[in-house]
Amino acid sequence: MTPQIGTNEAIHSPGAIGMGVLQDLGWTFTTAMMADDSDGEKVGCCGTGKSAMMQDLKMPDAEQARLVDAAVELTKASVDQDDPKFYEQLSQSLMQLKQARSESIPVEPVNDAQESRRVFQPMRLRTTTPETERISVADDPVWRDNFIKWLSLPRRDRLRIWGGAPVLAGEFEHCVAVGGGGRFCCTGTLVAPRVVITAAHCFHLGCIGSRGEVYFGLNSNNPGTGRVVACKCVPHPDYKLSTDEHDIAVLILDQPVTDVAPCPIATPSQIDDAFFLRLAGFGLTETGRSGRKMQVEVVVASNNCSSSSHQSTFGCKRDREIVAGGNGLDSCNGDSGGPAYVDVGGRFLLAGATSRAAANSQRGCGDGGIYVRIDKELEWIESVVAAEGLSIACDSEDESEEQSNSGSVKKE
Repeated sequence: MTPQIGTNEAIHSPGAIGMGVLQDLGWTFTTAMMADDSDGEKVGCCGTGKSAMMQDLKMPDAEQARLVDAAVELTKASVDQDDPKFYEQLSQSLMQLKQARSESIPVEPVNDAQESRRVFQPMRLRTTTPETERISVADDPVWRDNFIKWLSLPRRDRLRIWGGAPVLAGEFEHCVAVGGGGRFCCTGTLVAPRVVITAAHCFHLGCIGSRGEVYFGLNSNNPGTGRVVACKCVPHPDYKLSTDEHDIAVLILDQPVTDVAPCPIATPSQIDDAFFLRLAGFGLTETGRSGRKMQVEVVVASNNCSSSSHQSTFGCKRDREIVAGGNGLDSCNGDSGGPAYVDVGGRFLLAGATSRAAANSQRGCGDGGIYVRIDKELEWIESVVAAEGLSIACDSEDESEEQSNSGSVKKE
């Protein structure tokens, strides 16, 4: 995961808000922001301070108030209002809102190509020289509309993992680390007691061979804290590093895992309706460390890459991939093959597998990624499972019956 909120040094230096002006935001904050009211409490984001915040927002008053209130509530949920970092965090929340509401501003393409690690592929470099005027997935108008919808979600769904947070015990147990020889460098998802889905490039780049291992637990740097199960790897036969299409692989475990519930697979309509994804994985964070299972929410820019502009801008495959993330909320190296969930009535269902960075990314991580739609690869997945002599259940009406079969793949 690559969190940004509260960590991006390029946004503001410490104390910038206390100086009274947020030049990066383009909003003027008067000294009333830090003034005390008659009761000795900080005015903060209400009263005079709130009015000052809204003065420079070029939108109707009602919309101004709604966006500022959203930023205030967002910040208060994660940082105490008496905390000195409250206003720094608030500025970054407002920056997200401004980005979501602003019009796209064309910028010059990058002339000096920068060699950077390709997102999700720890052993493959990519020269990033965007030929598009857009610099990020977050510049896409669909992304901005979805971002506003995402902000309206109940706090339990977004605030505690804004920018990324560790997965706690009992959460996303079907998200596993993938590798071999005690070295784990990709992520996967348990979809049946003996079946894990991951990315084909994890095989082609040497993270896992024809034989490998799957780690169940929270920290793959300490395999002894969890459980390691041997497996064999079957990458999609049509995957090529040069094209990235069909970036999916199936791992068949040597023995069934019966104490971890497999993740149900989302239906096409559930994926099409999603405007955000919950990601989980063992990859790099902004601290440069990996191995700890993390989670983050990312806003969707394209559910199926059906438009030609999305295909050319993001480099996604028509009708087969999802584009999401940006603004520093992203997957990163080591999250490859990991789950991209959709939230359906409070249940997280598997929608995609982490594949790669969007083609217009200018950073190794943080500018948005591409996720293979599981429903589009399900026919091949089922054929691999059947070839192993394992049965496949596609009807989820009776979950207990499905989970009793050691090879079943469950669809919602």
